[in-house]
Amino acid sequence: MKKIWLLFVMALLSACGSGSGSSGVNSVGSGVTEVPSGSEMGKVEVNIRDSAAKAVALAPPATNIRLVITNPTLSINGTSLKYILDGAIPAGNQITGLKFPIANGYIFELVSYKPLPVGGSSASVNRILRYAKLGNISVTQTGATVTLNLQGIEANFAFPAASVYSGALLGTITANFQSQPSPLQSAWNLFLRTESDQINSALHATSGQSASHSSVKAPYVLTAGTLYGQGEFYINSNLLDTTGSNTILDPTTLASITHSAEKNTDWTFNYPNPDFGESFDLVKTTLDVRGIDITIPTGAAQ
Repeated sequence: MKKIWLLFVMALLSACGSGSGSSGVNSVGSGVTEVPSGSEMGKVEVNIRDSAAKAVALAPPATNIRLVITNPTLSINGTSLKYILDGAIPAGNQITGLKFPIANGYIFELVSYKPLPVGGSSASVNRILRYAKLGNISVTQTGATVTLNLQGIEANFAFPAASVYSGALLGTITANFQSQPSPLQSAWNLFLRTESDQINSALHATSGQSASHSSVKAPYVLTAGTLYGQGEFYINSNLLDTTGSNTILDPTTLASITHSAEKNTDWTFNYPNPDFGESFDLVKTTLDVRGIDITIPTGAAQ
């Protein structure tokens, strides 16, 4: 265990310049302090809990977690402290061996997920399942124990209540997000379907994200039917390493993981999602066809 946390501490401070060592941190202004090499560290233990009562019965069980630890009051070589742990759920739902500079203001964010394929292709995306966040955590000389209780994620939208016509404008459609902290960004994608079997979790859009979707037109159809909607939501970029320069560690071994710059479109949450037990009837409306009236005069010559 000693070897594990030593490796973690080396990774944590690898960006710091060498120096004579210090038992504290140096102020760099604006409420931010620089962490020098040799700073006093406190042990941190993370316990992962899940609110089983709120779990979706048909949702696939999570296989992986991502833990993002930040502290906007601390800086390493001029960059805000940020470390990411990502990988299989550790044994006992516990992460040990962590050490961080003694300070207040740490933020812990946890996402559980499962990599799933995109349709019949070899590509896969990380399906976000649950989320937890705790802020203003203090790491002291005696250490800190952080318990993160994973909760369900809420993001949805609705169609106009009235039926719509083929090719007609639907107006502006906006999403509703849960009031508590969410791992999702505000920009999302909207998909329109005319068949219920097209509603699935095999979406993977790489463009078209918007906080609201205006001037949306219903599909053109020749016969009346049903219009279904599905949204694809994406992880907030502050939970990713978008530059490929951050350290990402395995939550069990604390070994550094080789990776490249991450994209938020590779982390998705769908609504509705039948794979998670949600009905495709959650977002639907009648799709009608405009008719053309033809009047035939009575008494016309035969």
